[in-house]
Amino acid sequence: MNAAASRKVRFIVSGGGTTVLFVLLGWMFVQAGLSPFIGTLLAYVCAFAVGYMAQQFWTFSDTGPGWASLPRYIALQLGCGVFSGVLSHATANLIGLRPFFMSLTTAIVAGIISYLVSARWVFTAPASRTR
Repeated sequence: MNAAASRKVRFIVSGGGTTVLFVLLGWMFVQAGLSPFIGTLLAYVCAFAVGYMAQQFWTFSDTGPGWASLPRYIALQLGCGVFSGVLSHATANLIGLRPFFMSLTTAIVAGIISYLVSARWVFTAPASRTR
């Protein structure tokens, strides 16, 4: 398997693992008595931290200085969050997709965008971003 294909597989594994972590933690926090808002928010923060570290150190092997990619990762995740909301609204209300297919479409498209932006902007060395 070449390096690019290997990185794509690592992205899918780490992103999928982060998603599973988010779902399980959200469920566990709410089951433990936290409100859905607080439980989900806490689960998101935990999953975000794990996801960032997995993407930085394992998926992309980012060797940049310390937390240099963190602001870009935050911007990407905020952008993907807003885009996902718009896309899910459009696929459900304008196209009429059922909720499962709306969610599946949104997850796939947002995942592709996240991978491309991560590989080309978030987890790249500063010299390669200026070319």
